[in-house]
Amino acid sequence: MTATTHAGAALIALLLAAPAALAAWPDTATTPAETMPRAAAGLLLDGTRLDDGRLLVVGERGHILTSSDQGATWDQAQVPTRATLTAVAAHGERIVAGGHDGVLLHSGDGGASWRRVRESVWDPMSDDPTSGAPVLDILYLDADRVLAIGAYSLLLASDDGGATWRPKTLAAGPGPGPGADAGDEPAADADEGVDDGGDPLLFDESELMLDAEEDPHLNAIARLDGGRLFIVAERGAAFVSDDDGETWRRTALPYDGSMFGLLSLGQGRVLAYGLRGNALLSRDNGETWTEVGTGTDLSLFGGVRRGDGIVLVGANGLLLEGDAGAGGFRATTLAEAGVLAAVVDLGADGVLLLGEYGQVRHGGQP
Repeated sequence: MTATTHAGAALIALLLAAPAALAAWPDTATTPAETMPRAAAGLLLDGTRLDDGRLLVVGERGHILTSSDQGATWDQAQVPTRATLTAVAAHGERIVAGGHDGVLLHSGDGGASWRRVRESVWDPMSDDPTSGAPVLDILYLDADRVLAIGAYSLLLASDDGGATWRPKTLAAGPGPGPGADAGDEPAADADEGVDDGGDPLLFDESELMLDAEEDPHLNAIARLDGGRLFIVAERGAAFVSDDDGETWRRTALPYDGSMFGLLSLGQGRVLAYGLRGNALLSRDNGETWTEVGTGTDLSLFGGVRRGDGIVLVGANGLLLEGDAGAGGFRATTLAEAGVLAAVVDLGADGVLLLGEYGQVRHGGQP
């Protein structure tokens, strides 16, 4: 038996033998995080640089860590949740972190203290698809207005810097399929189509076509030139707002897989990246898109602008450096880093990579 099997068997035994223990089982959303000496080597999923130069990263078990020396040493904050934290954003002294169980945390003092201002633990009796949905990205529009997005088209807004939140409606209906005009049938994913040779035991191509999701997971949000807001989601879905998120229209990307990240590159240029190494470049603020060669079929999960270039990170320790134009990307594999989820620019000290095995610095001046 594997270790995983042993762990599963132990849990099942506990549930069957001691049902009374369930009443005391800790709720990760509302239980404070534990101080752990190796938190910086655990799963880390997002990070940012604060105005005072410190780095702040978030990850599993409610871990929030700060560093004043470019990641050489880390201090763990006291945090009122053990939910895995997937996203963080800051504006001055105001910081919002979010994650599983719909948790949102707020700090008004630069991360010195934290309050849990929202949680939405999954309720099996609820018909709300966002019940228990994780927060996947956060964007400050200014010091007061903040947006948070997540699974099942979760969209939340704050008008007080992240201290309180309210739900917002994104868009009605699934809209056209990826790359299709309204009224067209959604095209099948080229990877999904099969020739069944007439065998009645196999699906034909029409039965494998993917319809547009009515409530797609919202993976990343960014502000583009001119103030436009853009969201990339699963199955090629995307959403655009030209009024600071008050109203949204649904659109579709020419790739019908999920995009996990979005970078605004200036002068109307936008880069979306995601599943199977796919990347798309727009030169007109998200109106039209062209494919960008990345040289990989590994999924890309995080990215950052760095000077005139771009750094993207993803599965199997993949790191791509370059640009989205004719120059392309050069690849580095950091197998010891595992899956990489996010990257933070350290200036002359290179970049900070965050992922499966914590944080590691890469590049910079020798």
